[in-house]
Parts: sequence; structure tokens; C-alpha cells
Amino acid sequence: MDPKICAYALGHLNHHIQNNRISACYRCVTKLGDYKTQVLSDIFNSPAATRHRKTLMSGKWPSGCKSCKEFEEAGLLSTRLEGLKHPELGLNLDDYDHNTGKISHIKSIEIRFGNECNLACRHCSPNFSSKWESLLKQHPTEWQPLLGREPEIVSKNNTHPNYFNDILTNLVPQLTHIAFSGGETLFQQQHYDFINAIPAEHASHIQLLYVTNGTITEYKQYKVFDIWKKFKSVNIVVSTDGVLDRFNYFRQGANWITVEKNMKIFKDAGFNVYTEITCSVYQMFYLAETIDYIYESKISGAISSAIVQYPPLLNPRIIPSEIKNELIEKWNQYLLSINDPVKLEAVKLAGNYPIDYMRGDLSDFAYGLPYNIIPTWRDFSNHVYALDKLFNKNVNYYMPELSKHLLSINVSN
Repeated sequence: MDPKICAYALGHLNHHIQNNRISACYRCVTKLGDYKTQVLSDIFNSPAATRHRKTLMSGKWPSGCKSCKEFEEAGLLSTRLEGLKHPELGLNLDDYDHNTGKISHIKSIEIRFGNECNLACRHCSPNFSSKWESLLKQHPTEWQPLLGREPEIVSKNNTHPNYFNDILTNLVPQLTHIAFSGGETLFQQQHYDFINAIPAEHASHIQLLYVTNGTITEYKQYKVFDIWKKFKSVNIVVSTDGVLDRFNYFRQGANWITVEKNMKIFKDAGFNVYTEITCSVYQMFYLAETIDYIYESKISGAISSAIVQYPPLLNPRIIPSEIKNELIEKWNQYLLSINDPVKLEAVKLAGNYPIDYMRGDLSDFAYGLPYNIIPTWRDFSNHVYALDKLFNKNVNYYMPELSKHLLSINVSN
């Protein structure tokens, strides 16, 4: 079998919020190490890490890579294949020892400092949002089921006492790439402490990547522009679940006008700004409008999309077949309306991926189904109306195209 070469497995480590887990990437669920008891320089060649690499390089899928396995078997671009396009991940096959599964250096890491976040988004949960954590503490029995997730034990990121110092001392000199995810990284004190501590001599060869909600450019006494100047480059990926009022509807506490303004500020300051549309059921009903607005407004560089696979309640594949057909026809008509070949190519790159994914059957997608129960369209409808009640919003106003397909459900009891 051909090796399943993965830039993440061969030179990257990902820090998850749940279960003190370090894995090869943000999709992978294989635990390579425990950040509460270990440091990264001890984890990247741990028995679990070398076993993980050797399995992939033998042409087999590790059990924790079900997400990529399902994507590739469906003919879709997986996280593994996407990673091969990014040289900043530092893929170097000559650095891999086929006998031991070891590598000499880690070139890339993704860090999460905790769940502190200023928003409560409809696809999120307490593990990734302190706002959701606060809401569920008020009425845990009533509101937890609305998220479509198993009850979570929120980790407060109790890392090994030497965890971040180990990164600064032992990894940073060889790193080419550091990614930050949340919570909301730009809302977290520990983030600023960390990047301030990176010496300029090492920062000059490190690219930073932020996945952010775009609402923040300053925090307390910190101005991110001043801090970022010492780094080789900074890429800012703004999660864009819609535009205008639809963005505000999906992301409780956000204001699209502020986010659009901040994206222009980032861009004018010389940083690379991109948008990523997180495609859950909600976003599929306005995919064309969202991409068109972002492209025409020129507020960012490339437009990409990411699938909300979990919770399954929001997975686009739960959309009933007859509604999927309507959405596919709407998308095809939008493509036919575009006369500019440059725009058409950009739009296809952003939108064909979620459209193709949506066509699949959720029953074929095993990743992220802890209950072994496939959610129904009625379950999703109930979710929408219940969160509307919680946030005092009305789907009929914000998303009428989605609203007309929802099943009427009494959620007052």
C-alpha cells in the first residue's frame, strides 16, 4: 500500500482542549501525549506518536484518523491532503526514520490556551467558549441538550508546569509555524504573554496563523499589530458563518460591521487576511450569498470553507434529500450567473467543497457520532427554535430561506 504521507503527523502537534490531549492535527482524535503531565519535546517522539506515523507510512489509517479516511473515500479533500499544500508545516520526508518512526524536529504546532471567548456561537460548546460555559451553568439540564453534544467537562488548560517554557526553549528555535485556535485567542491573556516571550531572532523565521472571530484588535494594554511586527508573517483566518445580520444571528454577541471593519484594518496593516466559512446546516442555505458578498467586498484574500462535522446535529448531511436538491440547484444557478472567470474559480474553490460534502449520507460518516444515533431534521428544527428562544432571536427574520423548511415544533415544554 502507498504511504499516507501526512505533514501533520510528520512534523506537527496539536493541543486540544479536551482530555489534556495532544494529537497530530485538529481533526485527529488519537492521543499522542498528555499536556498535563508531559511537555511537547517529550511527546513528538513518544511511543504513541511514532506508532501513529508508522501506521500512516505503512499505508493504513490509524483509528484516530476516521475524519480524513471518510473524506478521502468520498473523493473529497481531507485535512491530510490539504496539509500537503502548506510548506509552512515543514514536511521533510528525509527527516523521518522508517525504522523507528521518529523525527528530528517539530516544525509546526497549534496551541489553545483555554476556552475564554467573547461569543456564544450556535455550533460551539463550553469546551471552546466561556460564554457557553456560563450559560450552561445557569440552566444545565435545560440547555445542554440544545447543543447536540455530549455533556463536556471543561478543561481549564492545566498544563505541565514547564509546558510553555519547554516550547520557548526547546521547540521555538526550530519552529517555522505556530497556529492559534480557541476559544478566542485574541481574548486570552496567556496568548499575549506567550508571543511576547518569543525572542525576535526566532520570531523572524516563524509564521503565525490565527483562527479568530474577528471581533478583537486590542486587548487590555496589548495592540496585536505592535506584537506581530517581529514575526516573519501573520495569517489571519476569520471564521465567517454568514454576513451582515446572518452573522450576528449565528454568533451571539458579534457585530458584522465591527468584524468587517477589523478585517480591513488587518489588511491595511499589511497582514494576510482570509475568510473561512464554517459550513453547518445553517450556512448551506446562504452559501452563494455569503461567498458573493465576501468576494465583491474584497475584505480578504482567499475564501475557504470548513465542514461542521460535529455535533452531528449540525452536519450538513442531515439535510433531507429534497432540500439538498434545491440547494444544489440554487448553487448551480449561481455559478451560471458568474461571467468573470477569475471570480468563478474563486467561488468554486470556496463552495464546491461543502456542496459535494453535503451530498453524502450521514449514516456513512462515523466520526463524531458518540451516541450511535443519527439526528433527524426534526432534531435540527428543535435546535433552531430552542436557541432562538434562548437568545431572543427569530429565524424567520434572519434566515427566511432556512425557516420555510423547518418543521413546526412546540419547544415551550
